[in-house]
Amino acid sequence: MNVRFALGGAWLGLGLLAGCGPALDFPHLDGSTGAQTSSPPTTSSAPPQDSSTGQPGDGSTSIGPTGAVDDGSDTAGGGFIPYDDLDPDRWCSVYAQDCPAGQKCIPYSDDGGPAWNAAGCFPIAEDPSGVDEPCTVTDSAYSGLDTCDLGLMCWDVDPDTMEGTCFALCTGSERAPICDEPNAHCAIAADGALVLCIPTCDPLGDDCPRGEGCYDQFDYFTCVPDGADPPAAAGDPCMFTNSCSPGYACLDASLVPDCPSFACCSAYCYVGEEPTACLPGQVCTPWFEPGQAPPEFEHVGICTLP
Repeated sequence: MNVRFALGGAWLGLGLLAGCGPALDFPHLDGSTGAQTSSPPTTSSAPPQDSSTGQPGDGSTSIGPTGAVDDGSDTAGGGFIPYDDLDPDRWCSVYAQDCPAGQKCIPYSDDGGPAWNAAGCFPIAEDPSGVDEPCTVTDSAYSGLDTCDLGLMCWDVDPDTMEGTCFALCTGSERAPICDEPNAHCAIAADGALVLCIPTCDPLGDDCPRGEGCYDQFDYFTCVPDGADPPAAAGDPCMFTNSCSPGYACLDASLVPDCPSFACCSAYCYVGEEPTACLPGQVCTPWFEPGQAPPEFEHVGICTLP
């Protein structure tokens, strides 16, 4: 059995991104932080994915991409060009960053909805923030208006404060995406509208900040808020990936012995080693399909019933 594709799936809506994995289609991607979201696990779907993505925008976005550099003569709040002066039909390449000087190509929602579905040219803020630095967005995480520098995007946005962190956008090309940041993976989602370099982590390691855990996301593993309250370990019921404590994944009940719900937490394990973390009757099954694991994740397994 291939665990990577047979686990119950509580997908992030981002969540949600060494080369790049295959493009994924997450219909409700959200770069904001908040409560867990997504549907309960179902049998024979992709493995669950945590949702650090939070509440969707309110759909009130009134500003779109621009085809001209803002000269400051007629601005809307935050120094951005008014909607009437923008060219909503202008598309650009996030990979190539081919917008006019003073602008950047960034994913946004061209209909004001809570999902990225286009790429457009937007003015670069004065004194912009760099990678891993704090940033803010205007209107919502989907507006395309943020304070990050060229080639960056404000991600993990708090829907209440509109504050997040600048992440790098993928470079290279659609056929060969690249992330220049170390230990980052190019996440391709929303039918290719979102191409973002997401830092990776090891679910069997301890690489995440306090209060976060390493969970499956965008076919890789990345740090997101630990949503297990109270802590949930092997055999405990779960609904979302990050409703299990770090070091555990939320699996379909058929894979966890004596699971009292439709899904329960199960421990990650080292492939090829004695599965000491597994519950009685479980074995350590590779997380990825044979031959499909990225080199840095070949050792990652998950405890399942055979």
